[in-house]
Amino acid sequence: MITLWHKINTLGTLMLNKRLKIIFVAMLSVMAASSKAQMLKDDAEPKIPAERQFLEALRDSSDKTKGVVILNMDPRLEKLMEQKHKMASDRSSAAGMGVGNRSVQGYRVQVFSSNQRTAKTDAQNVVQQIRSKAPKLPVYVSYQSPFWKVRVGNCETTTEAQQLRNDMKGLFPELASEIYIVKGKVNVE
Repeated sequence: MITLWHKINTLGTLMLNKRLKIIFVAMLSVMAASSKAQMLKDDAEPKIPAERQFLEALRDSSDKTKGVVILNMDPRLEKLMEQKHKMASDRSSAAGMGVGNRSVQGYRVQVFSSNQRTAKTDAQNVVQQIRSKAPKLPVYVSYQSPFWKVRVGNCETTTEAQQLRNDMKGLFPELASEIYIVKGKVNVE
C-alpha cells in the first residue's frame, strides 16, 4: 500500500485538486478488488472450450426445439448445381463402362487447352461435341492453372494413341491444330 500511495503522491503532484486524488485512490482500490475477485472466480470454475459449450448446448436443446430451414435460391444457381451433378455422374458413368479397374502409365489425346476467360465454357462445349459424335469414348476435363484441358481415351500404347489422334482429327477438323498425344496415368480394364 505504501508503494501505491507513493505512486499516487507522484501523480498527485500533477493533480491540482485533492478531491481528484481521493477519487483516483478509490477507483484504483475498486479495480484491484474486482480483478482479484475475477481471478478467484476463474480459478474456481473449470474452463470449457467454447466449441464444446456450443455442442453441448445443441445437444441439450435438440429435444426442446424443432426448426425448419427454408432455402430461397436463385434459379440460375439451381441450374448450375444440376450441371455440376450431371458432370460428376458422367464421370462416374465413364468409370463404370469397363474403364477404371486399374491405373497404368499410358497415353491420352488432348483435344482442347485454353487459358482464356471463356475457357471453361469452351471446354464444356468441346466435351458435348465429343460425346455427341463418340458417346462411348471416355472424356476427361481438367483444370491445371491457368489452363482448362479436355483429353480423351485410355491408350496403353503409342500406336493406340496415334490411331485415336487420327480419328479425332477426322471427327473434329476445326480442332486439328490442338490435337496431340500426352503421356500420363490412364484407366484400363
